[in-house]
Amino acid sequence: MTEASCANPHGIAVREDLGIMVASDFVEARNFVKPDVELREDLARQTVRVFDISDRSDPELRSVTKVPDGPRAAQEKDPIFGESRVLMETALTNKPGHKGAFVSSMTGGAVFYTPDITVPEPKWKEVLDDTTAYKTFHPDGSLTGGGDNSSWLAVSPDDRYLFHTVMGSSKPYGEPLDRTTGMVYVLDIQKLLAGGTATKCSIDELSEVYDGGKESDCPALVGTVPIRDTTDGGPHWGAMDNFERTYDGTYREATRVKRVATANYFLAGAFGGDGDHRVCMFNLGGTAGIAMDTRFRDEVTGAPCVSFNRKSWPHGDFGEARPHGVLFVVSDGVLR
Repeated sequence: MTEASCANPHGIAVREDLGIMVASDFVEARNFVKPDVELREDLARQTVRVFDISDRSDPELRSVTKVPDGPRAAQEKDPIFGESRVLMETALTNKPGHKGAFVSSMTGGAVFYTPDITVPEPKWKEVLDDTTAYKTFHPDGSLTGGGDNSSWLAVSPDDRYLFHTVMGSSKPYGEPLDRTTGMVYVLDIQKLLAGGTATKCSIDELSEVYDGGKESDCPALVGTVPIRDTTDGGPHWGAMDNFERTYDGTYREATRVKRVATANYFLAGAFGGDGDHRVCMFNLGGTAGIAMDTRFRDEVTGAPCVSFNRKSWPHGDFGEARPHGVLFVVSDGVLR
């Protein structure tokens, strides 16, 4: 096996108005996809890279910074379950007055934030542990963010919400997978962004791992929906529906997101399963904050969510498929 590199970007986000591209370093993948190869701690990345793309033909690396471990790391038997390990996704704010950025850690099960991604050395703080979201449907706190395979991360166009999917725990709890599988949750980040560069939120006490940050500007958990997938996969990717239909039947881009979709999938082979291949839809708003859209049903089984495990498609009998990337689209002809 060749020598490991130091950069393994997975998540990428761009703010063209700021001339910035952000990439989160994931893991040395060739040491990760084979079940007989141990994932060493030093190959589980903790770094975020910021690139200056103001000159599109000549991008430059501006900074490489590390996210910190949190209070749960000291309790984890396996170092790769510490909060800072395996940074899978990154998400940027959108409005001109905001310069903040988020990253999430796959095996670390935490969300980090920096208020200004344009400075020479961004400073990261943990602002939520996935354990807090798990407690909404497992109140005893027995499920934690360590090894929970947190995935897709996105900020709504109006900078009000942060959406996050979690595939489900890979830790040997000795419990059935229908207990330890994934979820999708929503955070209200308005107070965090309103703090500007003086934001106070930081998950640095063990109690905050379970109950959320104590500081008044910490993200508020709006809602959580468990997604049961017993295949060792889970909700890996997602998308926001940022279109709204107008009175004349055309569409326009919206700043308010009313629904999101997720796809249950992960790497096949090395982990014993690759998701149950469903695409699920979730509505935002109401007393629950976020809820599965039970009208979005499989036309074959009649169950909520649409399964890609089928023989026939409109374009032919091509068999089962794995939904990975998800995107809401409308045609140019009806977009105004």
